[in-house]
Amino acid sequence: MTRDDLAARVAGVAALADPIRRDLYLYVSAPPTPISRDEASDALGIARHTAKFHLDKLAEEGLLDISFKRLSERRGPGAGRPTKLYARSSRQLSVILPERRYDLAGKLLATAIGLLFALWPRLAATLEAAMLGVITVLVWLPPLLVQPHDSGAWSAFLMSSAIAAGAAAVADSYRGIGWTTRGLHP
Repeated sequence: MTRDDLAARVAGVAALADPIRRDLYLYVSAPPTPISRDEASDALGIARHTAKFHLDKLAEEGLLDISFKRLSERRGPGAGRPTKLYARSSRQLSVILPERRYDLAGKLLATAIGLLFALWPRLAATLEAAMLGVITVLVWLPPLLVQPHDSGAWSAFLMSSAIAAGAAAVADSYRGIGWTTRGLHP
């Protein structure tokens, strides 16, 4: 994670530190349809200009998406401007300090398994495949369950699943070698 990435994530989370912004974010995030400034200010009992200021700040930080729609039945000239609407952004926001590096942990574990079990290739390959499968389920499946329509979560889950399946195929290729056979020569 670069400094700019960290700064953007922290700024997004920091925007929710203000109680009014947090309440507005929770209110806008609850319904499936976008909310207008008037609806938000009425629901929270705050002035419209206060709601406008905080909703725009949340949108600026990438926590809310903005759209425009004409809410009245009137059309054509004289119908007025379309209403600015706010909805929860599809962007996922998380800050973990220090940053967790699951890929590095997996590589270190794989290296340790390879070093410790260099004499037993079938066992090492099987443990590697199992580890990748567990990482896939524990790391990539939860975001997918939270937001099933997130294409990024699907991509990560499918790529990790393919890697785990590939490792399982490699482990299966050692089937003819005994579990405790040293090296490739039985």
